[in-house]
Amino acid sequence: MKKLLTVILLLACLTTGFAQSKNDIARARQMMTLYDYDGAISLLEKAIKKAKVIDREALEILADCYFRIRDYTLADQTYGRLMELGTSNMAAHKQYGEVLVYFGRYEEAKKQFKDSGVDPVARRMAVACDTAISWILQGKNAPYVVENETALNTQYHEWGAMPLKDGKNLVCISDRPFGRRAYSGILRPFTSRIPVGGSSRAVEMTPMFVNSFKECNIGPLIYAPDGQRVFYSRTNESSEKKVKEQITIRERELILEEATITNNGKEDRLNQITPFDYNKPAEYSVGHPCLSPDGKILYFASNMPGGYGGTDIYYSIRTANAWSIPVNAGPSINTEGDERFPTMDENGVLYFSSNGHPGYGGLDIFKAEGEKNTWRVVENLHTPINSSGDDFYFAFIDETSGFFASNRSGGKGGDDIYSFLRSTPRQPVVAAPVVTPPPPTAPVAPPASSLTTLDVSQNVEQQYFGFVYDDETSLPINGARVRVVNKATNRAVTATSDAEGAFTLALEENSVYILASEKEGYAPIANYEFQTGNYLTKLRINLRMKPVRIKVIEPVVTTRTLVPDNGEGEGIDYRVQIQANNATPPDKTYWIAAQNAYPEHTIFSKDYPDGFTRYTMGRFKHLKDANKLKVALRAMGYYDAFVVMYENGQRKVVSYH
Repeated sequence: MKKLLTVILLLACLTTGFAQSKNDIARARQMMTLYDYDGAISLLEKAIKKAKVIDREALEILADCYFRIRDYTLADQTYGRLMELGTSNMAAHKQYGEVLVYFGRYEEAKKQFKDSGVDPVARRMAVACDTAISWILQGKNAPYVVENETALNTQYHEWGAMPLKDGKNLVCISDRPFGRRAYSGILRPFTSRIPVGGSSRAVEMTPMFVNSFKECNIGPLIYAPDGQRVFYSRTNESSEKKVKEQITIRERELILEEATITNNGKEDRLNQITPFDYNKPAEYSVGHPCLSPDGKILYFASNMPGGYGGTDIYYSIRTANAWSIPVNAGPSINTEGDERFPTMDENGVLYFSSNGHPGYGGLDIFKAEGEKNTWRVVENLHTPINSSGDDFYFAFIDETSGFFASNRSGGKGGDDIYSFLRSTPRQPVVAAPVVTPPPPTAPVAPPASSLTTLDVSQNVEQQYFGFVYDDETSLPINGARVRVVNKATNRAVTATSDAEGAFTLALEENSVYILASEKEGYAPIANYEFQTGNYLTKLRINLRMKPVRIKVIEPVVTTRTLVPDNGEGEGIDYRVQIQANNATPPDKTYWIAAQNAYPEHTIFSKDYPDGFTRYTMGRFKHLKDANKLKVALRAMGYYDAFVVMYENGQRKVVSYH
C-alpha cells in the first residue's frame, strides 16, 4: 500500500511539473510578443534549472531569445544543448548557423544551414560560408588599419558615427543613460569631439535635441549639406506603447522625418518637423537616411512591398517642394537578403551593409559606384573592415580615414564604433573594365539539347547558352546558380546549371550584362561583364569555378609523449579541444604543430564511448585564458578548435566555441 501511495505521489509531482513547464513556456511566448526577452529568459532559465527532464521546446525558446538580443555566447551554448537533444525546428538550425558564423565557425554553420530544410536564404548562407573560407585562405584584405575607438564606446550600443562639416565634431547614436531620468535602453543622437585615434581617454558625449523627441528610438541622424536641416529615422510612437524591452533600431517599425534646426541660446531644437511623404508604419518601415553630396537625392532602407528581399535600398529625388515617389535602387545593389545603412562619400560612392551579397557573415559593408538605380561593380570591403559579425555604417572623415560600427567579438559593448585609416590612397572613380570569362582548358562539347535555334524575328530577347566547369577537373558543375543583370535596365535574369553544366539565359540584344555565379563548395564568380550582339549572334558563356579547400597543417616531427586525460583535478577548468579522432592508431601528427608552438601547454587524450579519442590542450582556471589559446590555434589553421568546460575532471556538454 505504501509503495502504491509513493508511486501515485511521484506521478502527481511529475504531472504537476509538466503542467508548470507548459505554463512557463506559454508565458515566455507571450513575453516575446511584447519584446520582453529579458523576462522570458529569466522565466525559462529558472524553469529549466528546476526541471528534472529538460524540455526541448523551452530550450528552443530560450535560444531564440538569446539570439534576438544578440547574446551569441549564451545562444551558442543553448543551441549546442538543444542539438545534443535533437530538434526538428528548422528555424533553430538556421539561427544556430548564424550564431556559428558570428564566431567564424563556417564549416559547422554550413551543416546547420543544410539541416534547416529548403529555406532558400539558408542555402545562400551555406554558399556564403564557402565564400568566406575562400577569402580567408586567399588572404583577401582591404587596405585599411582598424582600431576600436575606446574613447567613444561603452558597455552600451554606439554606432552611426558621422563627422560634421567642421571636421572637429561628430554625431553618433547610443543607448547609454543620460539626463535626470536616465534614459537607458533608448537610442538617441549624441555629439562629441572627434577623438584622437587610439586614445583610450573617454570623450564627453552630449545628448542632442533632448526636448525635441518623446521616448522613442532615434537614429541614424544626418545633416543636410546646408547644415540647417537634419534627416533621421525613428521608431513609430504607436508601436512603443506595447514594448517593454528596448531592442536595436534595426528591428523595429521605422519612419523618416526632416526638420530644421533652431537655437534658443541654450540648446539646439528641431522645428518644422516634416514626416516623409511615404511613411506607412502600419505596412512597412522607412529609415536609415543618406543624402547625395548635393543633397538632391535621398537614399534610404525600406521593406516596402515590391522589393527584392527583406530590406532594400531606395532613392527619392528632391523636386521643387517635395520628394519624388521612391524608386528601388535595383538588383545590382539589392538582393533576397537585407540591405541597410546607406552612406555616401564626397565623390558620390555609395557604401551600404548587406547580408545578401557574398560576405563573411552577418552584415558586411559594400561599396558601389553609380547613382539612383544604375550601379557598376558592387565590392565587398573585406577584412579588417568586415568580420563574421555585423559591420555597418561606413563614413569617411577625410580622404583616408573615417568610422564604421561593428558588434564583432572583442568590443566594449553591443555595437562599437571603430575607426579606419586607409594605408593606400583611394583611386579615382572610373568605369569598370569589361572582363570576359576565360574559356575552359579542356572544352566540353555542348549537348544538342542545350543549343537554341534563334528565330530572326525574335530580335529583342533571345536565348544564349553557357556552361559551368570545375576549374581543377574541367568537369561540369550541376546546380550552379547564375545571375545576370542588364546594366542599362537593371533587369535581372537567373538560371541553374544542369547535370551537364549547361544553362540558358533569355537576354536582350546589344546589351551589357554583369554576371555572378555561386555554388556550395566553390568560390563565387562575381562582376564579370559581357556584351550580347545582334539577333544573329550566338554567344556561349564558359565559366570556371574554383573549389574551396580547407588549409591542411603540415606535420612537424616531435618526440613529445601524450599525457592521458585521467580525470584528475577538482572544480572547474577549461581546455581547448583541437581534434576528435576515431582512427586506430590515432593520427598524432595533426596536433604536433600546435604542441611545438605552445610546449608549455600539455596535450591530453581520452577515449570516449562513441569511439572517438578527443585531444585537448592545456588546463585553465579562467575561460578568457583558454579563449586566448583557442584564437591563437585557429590563426595557425586549427579552425575547429574550441573551448570545453570540465567539472571535477568530467567533460561537460556545455562548450565555449
